[in-house]
Amino acid sequence: MSDTPAGGAAPYTFGDLPVEPIPAGSTVLVAGEQSTAAEELAVALVASAAAAAQPEGALFVSTDTGAETLLTACGRLQPTFSPEIASVVDCSGADRDDEEVATVAAPSDLGGITTRFAALYESLFDRLDDGRVRAGVVGLSSLAMHVELRSLLRFTRTVAGRVDIAAGFGVFALDPTAHHRQVGQTLGQAVDGRIEVREPPDASAADGELRVRGFRDQPREWTAFSLE
Repeated sequence: MSDTPAGGAAPYTFGDLPVEPIPAGSTVLVAGEQSTAAEELAVALVASAAAAAQPEGALFVSTDTGAETLLTACGRLQPTFSPEIASVVDCSGADRDDEEVATVAAPSDLGGITTRFAALYESLFDRLDDGRVRAGVVGLSSLAMHVELRSLLRFTRTVAGRVDIAAGFGVFALDPTAHHRQVGQTLGQAVDGRIEVREPPDASAADGELRVRGFRDQPREWTAFSLE
């Protein structure tokens, strides 16, 4: 995908995070040796919807964390975040189904996840004035432990395709240390860019360092970031 915003739509911005605006319709794989910081960064990129200049919604596929815990984390990472702009496909085994949260019995049920993701995305898209939605799959690593790589690639492409068509923004969190290198390489084919995350080289106050690949005018060198 080019860096031209889809349909002329404005790019997505990320508040105080050291990531420059990314074109609408784009998807990003967030991965790194510091898996906790990488996953939190992925959540923060989606939660930044609350600080956008125009109304945006946030939609998560949460494979390990319950919806309530995830939405609380969004509020911690982005103080202006409100659950009213968010929806969650919860695969953690929680027992809740309403307009904002759709549960799936297990991460192995990719069909159920895909169906509920599509329904919640459509609902958020329709509720917002201009249909801007940020989607985050947190994370791919848990899904990779339950399904074949081919199926996971198809799911990732399905999500990326919906984001592209709707001029949205999508993030996929992956812990590359939990899999063979082939998993990251294969899933990377379905997205437009990559944000690599690592631990700070010294005892700094930063939560980690990042660099961006696949987009112009982004940090190419390791850049410190803080999530709170």
